[in-house]
Amino acid sequence: MRADGGGYPEKPAFRLPARPERQVRAACWHTSAVAMSELQDWQDLVLATTH
Repeated sequence: MRADGGGYPEKPAFRLPARPERQVRAACWHTSAVAMSELQDWQDLVLATTH
């Protein structure tokens, strides 16, 4: 996970109380964690073979 907490560049256009907001953020991260890891592995491989 990136230092800023995620990879989605846009902020939600609505406000949630803290607990539901944490649950939504965690669910989004969990849903995309495998794909994010695979993309990072691919990027690492490409950088290692092209530099």
